[in-house]
Amino acid sequence: AEMAKKAKHITTQAKSDSFEYIHDEIGYNYRLVNVLAAMGVAQMEQLPGFINRKKEISDIYIAGLGGDKGFSFQKQTDNVIPNNWLFTLVADRQKEAIPVLTKNQIQVRPLWVPMNELTMFQDCIYVSEHAVSKAIYAKSLSLPCSSSITNEELNKVISTILSV
Repeated sequence: AEMAKKAKHITTQAKSDSFEYIHDEIGYNYRLVNVLAAMGVAQMEQLPGFINRKKEISDIYIAGLGGDKGFSFQKQTDNVIPNNWLFTLVADRQKEAIPVLTKNQIQVRPLWVPMNELTMFQDCIYVSEHAVSKAIYAKSLSLPCSSSITNEELNKVISTILSV
């Protein structure tokens, strides 16, 4: 109950006075209008199906690109059930694969640029012995994985990657 009260306070702009605009901490206006809330509820009703399809997509990619083909995937830890929101492939030839996939009208992206390499953080202290995030960024590809992608489209992605 206390956490719910705190959440409501913060998400209603953290106003501490019902008349004046006095805020006792940083607050946000994350309230939804009814129509958007209804859309969110409708999406949540479909969530189990979306998650099941995402798992199928992940399984298809791993089956098609796994083994000794030179690719690796994010490890899945025991006792963790991933939602497979994004499917990322680690490939030594990432830079070569992107233009080939793009030419074949397959939307692919590199993983996110490491935070310490973004302009707004260039003056921040960064300590790293191995620059792991930079290495992952240099080799990672985010593959198409919308829950509406067809198995035929997945097979096209797989065959195009294997052609590189």
